[in-house]
Amino acid sequence: MAKKVQSLQRAMKILRLFSLHRPYLGISEISRELNISKGTIQGMVQTLSDEGLLRKDPATRKYLLGLDLYELGVVVAGSLELNQKASAPANQLAKRTQRLISVAVRDNNTALITLDAYPRVEPFISRHFEPRRPLYCTAIGKSMLVAMNDSELEDYLDATKLLPYTVNTITKRQLLLAEVHEARLRGYAINRAEHTLTRGGIGAPILQRDGKLAGSIAIVISPDQITANEDRLSSEVKNAAAEISRYMGYFKEIAERMR
Repeated sequence: MAKKVQSLQRAMKILRLFSLHRPYLGISEISRELNISKGTIQGMVQTLSDEGLLRKDPATRKYLLGLDLYELGVVVAGSLELNQKASAPANQLAKRTQRLISVAVRDNNTALITLDAYPRVEPFISRHFEPRRPLYCTAIGKSMLVAMNDSELEDYLDATKLLPYTVNTITKRQLLLAEVHEARLRGYAINRAEHTLTRGGIGAPILQRDGKLAGSIAIVISPDQITANEDRLSSEVKNAAAEISRYMGYFKEIAERMR
């Protein structure tokens, strides 16, 4: 039994090596990354390929994630209650603002984007960035910090190293706490090119029936356009977050009675 569990753990580690920045991997690369013999990796990769979780590129002879994983991902995204409740408001918000809208859930101290809504219908590659984002330097992530109580926020900061993604990233704990406090007062969070220099955002938390965090929603905007559009877009994103929260069963009076 222990050997089977170890094999499963290794298989999961292999799958997690793949990313948008590294979609192709060879046996030698996987072996080197995981410090496991090439013979063992070859057998595991073959099994994953047989099950549709990996596929071999005939041109490079390297491996990519399999289409069965995509199918499973679609099932997960479609079955999330937050996605079901947020889909219509997010798409309406995208049309009104003519900007990309993202919805995310908190997972392992990160924001995992589960839904994107686009202002146009022309076909194009929808995902240019990894779906998992830090909480402390993105609008969709900071929105989750806004919904945390002080104890939860301190626990998050204790467990998180504030790395500088750009020159604008807030890496000092007290400055980030001050930023979150201001965001709580206004009801929305702002990312001013803190994670990626070419992207900013305005986001707000989505609450569930008991008043706790269900997820967050954010408008993606060019950093140099934030100041001129902040009032209008912050109002839009807060209204969308409130609408989705109601669909999730959140009503302030009920939530306060449940505490």
